[in-house]
Amino acid sequence: MLTSLAANLVSLAIVVGVALLMGFRSGAGVLAWLAVVGILVLFTLALTWLAVIAGLAAKSVDGATAFSYPLIFLPFLSSAFVPPDTMPGPVRWFAENQPVTPIVNSIRAAGGNARRQRAVDRPGLVHRHPHRGRRDRDPPLQPAAALRPPPRASRVEG
Repeated sequence: MLTSLAANLVSLAIVVGVALLMGFRSGAGVLAWLAVVGILVLFTLALTWLAVIAGLAAKSVDGATAFSYPLIFLPFLSSAFVPPDTMPGPVRWFAENQPVTPIVNSIRAAGGNARRQRAVDRPGLVHRHPHRGRRDRDPPLQPAAALRPPPRASRVEG
C-alpha cells in the first residue's frame, strides 16, 4: 500500500511540475493545494484497496490485471474533460453517477477553478487575456473569432 501510494505521489509531483513548466497557474492558496493533495491521496488509497481485494480474489495474474481495465476508462466518462451536460443521455447519466466526477469537481472547487470551468462549458469562447493573479473575477470571455488578427489591407495597383 505504501509503495503504491509513494509511486502515485511521485507521478503526481511530476505531472504538476510539468504543468507548472508549461505555464499552469492557479489562484489557489496553500490550504487549497493541501486539500487537492488530500483528495488525491484518499482516492489513490481507495483504488489501491480495491486492487488489493481484486488481486486476492483473482485466481491468476491475468485476472487481477483485468480488474484495472474498466477503471482506466472512468476519467474519460466523467466531468474531467467535458461537462456532463454536453453528453448524450445514457453517457450523461453514467458520468453523473460514477465516482470520478465528484472527485474531479471537488478538486476543481478546492483548487479555485470551479468558476473558470465556465469557459469549458461554453464552446467557442476562450480567454482573451490570462489576467494572472486576479481572484476577484474571471477574465472576460471573448468569441474565438475576436482573437483573429484583422485582415491586412492590400494595395491594389492599377
